[in-house]
Amino acid sequence: ALQRAYAAGWSFRRAQFAVRRQTLDAWYKLVADSAMLGLLRRDEGLLGELDDFAQARIETGAAPPTAALTIENERTGLRARIAAVSAQLPADRAALNRIIGRSVRRPLRVPREFPRSPLPQGGMTRMLTLAVRRNPDLAALRRDIRAGRIDLERAKMNYIPDFSLSAATSLDGITQNLGGAIMLPFVRYQAINAAIRQNRDWLRQSEAELRSGRLSVAARVVADLVIVHSDARQINLYEGVVLPRLQRLADFARTDVEQNRAAIDEPVQIERTRVRIQETILELRLDEGERSADMDALIGARLENAH
Repeated sequence: ALQRAYAAGWSFRRAQFAVRRQTLDAWYKLVADSAMLGLLRRDEGLLGELDDFAQARIETGAAPPTAALTIENERTGLRARIAAVSAQLPADRAALNRIIGRSVRRPLRVPREFPRSPLPQGGMTRMLTLAVRRNPDLAALRRDIRAGRIDLERAKMNYIPDFSLSAATSLDGITQNLGGAIMLPFVRYQAINAAIRQNRDWLRQSEAELRSGRLSVAARVVADLVIVHSDARQINLYEGVVLPRLQRLADFARTDVEQNRAAIDEPVQIERTRVRIQETILELRLDEGERSADMDALIGARLENAH
């Protein structure tokens, strides 16, 4: 009973982190869609500037009319994306409010930037050790196996004969009788054997599930950890190298435009490239956050507090 109580506790922890992961996924989705909508609207404004430049060149004969049509087609696709993301936001809020037990129409404060998830401390070996030792499913199954072994030993104890003693005396104390009895489980051997085989089969099946579960959990941890580190490297590359370089290019382009050494729309084109890079960073952060939440659920603890 004690082992099964421990197993129930681990099952509760599994449900707790399952709800936590579901909540984080819904929250990340809401924040990512809100941030993406801002980037798309910014890109729409830049595209409007390009359209103004194109119209001016068309009027002066420096560009063909097809240039405006190309920009208009791109703007149509961009507006379709803005409409799709805008329509998704109410559903994101409703989903998150439902999970946390609030009215689906209740507003939520959403940060402008996507929060950065904490990276797991330690290497692959540490994370695998934590996952195998603390995974709620594996821990609950280990407790169930311990309880099954106790049940198997108790079933074997039914082979032991049952001894009983009895004593009787008369009211006047003259007559006293002492007796004993032994009950041999001859007729119950088949039932006892069946119970033992059933417990042993269940135990073997559970041990096989435990071995398979360890491999499955380890595989998920390895996949999540590799992808999280890959996302982090790409984010650091984009934010630390690519975006600052594009900013410098935009500054140089503005100087060239002022000196009539570059096209007037070149700074805007560079700025649009920066917006696309920021969209890529947002998608990487969303994936990083979801993978980190999955690892939290796998080890049954928050990554920054796991030990």
